[in-house]
Amino acid sequence: MEKQIEQLSKIYPNMKIGIVLFNNEVTIIGDGFNDPLIIAGDKLNNYESLVEIAQTSEDKLFSNPICKSKELIIKKLCNIEETGGTALGPALLVSAYLSSKGKKGSKVIICTDGIAN
Repeated sequence: MEKQIEQLSKIYPNMKIGIVLFNNEVTIIGDGFNDPLIIAGDKLNNYESLVEIAQTSEDKLFSNPICKSKELIIKKLCNIEETGGTALGPALLVSAYLSSKGKKGSKVIICTDGIAN
């Protein structure tokens, strides 16, 4: 992932990227400049709550281009530890919503070590 981020920053320095982690909760890290937003409990099973949280985090957590956020994102990725379950569905919904607000052709890349539960 680090090599891909480095490559993207060279080719598309103004592209915006961010991290959404998932285990027994969903953590929106975004571009790494602000405190992460954690989604847990009953909100994980509530479509409207997930979309509302994604809407409120969009501008705050994804405001810096990769040329500015690259180092922070790589640092955050290196500190990820495996814990808890795998809330894949809620993480995918939040990620897809956030991606849909980006430029045409925006992508969601999923990396997981487990089975969705």
